[in-house]
Amino acid sequence: MDQRDSILNPTAAPLPTPEQIEQMRKKLDAKEELRNFRKSVRNQINEFAKDDRAYIELEAVDNVHRMAIYDIAAEAGLVSLFLERQSLVYKREHYPSEDEIKARQNGEVWNEEKAKECAEKRKRAQLAEKPCKRMAIPAEAGCATNIENTGGKVKPVSACNARQGDLIGTTRAPKTALEQQKQRTALQKERQPQQQQKQQKQEQQ
Repeated sequence: MDQRDSILNPTAAPLPTPEQIEQMRKKLDAKEELRNFRKSVRNQINEFAKDDRAYIELEAVDNVHRMAIYDIAAEAGLVSLFLERQSLVYKREHYPSEDEIKARQNGEVWNEEKAKECAEKRKRAQLAEKPCKRMAIPAEAGCATNIENTGGKVKPVSACNARQGDLIGTTRAPKTALEQQKQRTALQKERQPQQQQKQQKQEQQ
């Protein structure tokens, strides 16, 4: 477009600059590259869905490519896991455990040997943190936990409490019927002299 055309047709758009042409070309190339990437990912995921692999790792350089992987995996009924350096697609029945995710985040290789190592560490940690379990211990005759003394119910006593009782002694048991009878007899003996004195005073009057 020369100066005369611009005067005769002032509403016509100006020709793009070389920089604008370069930007348009880059956008078209990016769209074409993304289209080819989605096609490649779709083919890999379709093959993966038919075999026995638990997961596949795909290359994704940015969030646009990761979003493409997520969409295609979701359409196939699969789940995606994106870490700092990895883009993984799993079958739902083989979704990674916390140990696997942590190992991959640390840049470690995940395999059967690593899985066994993590399982052993977790087991040792659980045993170390295992609380003192509550348990029912046998009760002796006359004990508050004996079935005959609790109406057919046994109250559970923790192993910790049992050990503490051996060291510092248990709480005092309630008084038996024999002890209560002895106390009543002693009180009656103490009251007899007082009653006799009252009778004598009444007779003298």
